[in-house]
Amino acid sequence: MRRGLYACTPSHVWVERVVAAGSFADSSALLDVAEREWSALSALEIEEILPLYLPLSATPDSESTAAEHAAMIGSAATGMERLRLLEAAYRERFGFGVVIAAEGLTLDTIESLVADRLLNERAHEIEVAKENIINVGRRRLVKLFGEGYLCEL
Repeated sequence: MRRGLYACTPSHVWVERVVAAGSFADSSALLDVAEREWSALSALEIEEILPLYLPLSATPDSESTAAEHAAMIGSAATGMERLRLLEAAYRERFGFGVVIAAEGLTLDTIESLVADRLLNERAHEIEVAKENIINVGRRRLVKLFGEGYLCEL
């Protein structure tokens, strides 16, 4: 169970908080606790999570990541190079990699989002990154546990 939760959000703090909540009658109850614990993550905890996300321009490390990035994987090499440059500028500005809930987004859309986020102040960007961590985690949790899953932790 912990491994599955960690695949949703790579935070030991978040995983242990969800596990500590006990057993869940169904996936909806699990999602409710997960949402509460995502919201409770502090800016410092978010900063600790950010380096654990694979860069968007990197080769996916799993089938689930490949599925999340499917809309941009087939993009031209020049487009991926632009994304790598934007990611480098983002990392230089904020000190961590960009996290975007990329599922269903095209490369052009992702590049535009990264470019826009480069204009954010650091504190605001951590909040934006947190929203994306939650969106990624929520999608992964629903895929992993699905409807009607009875969860005993």
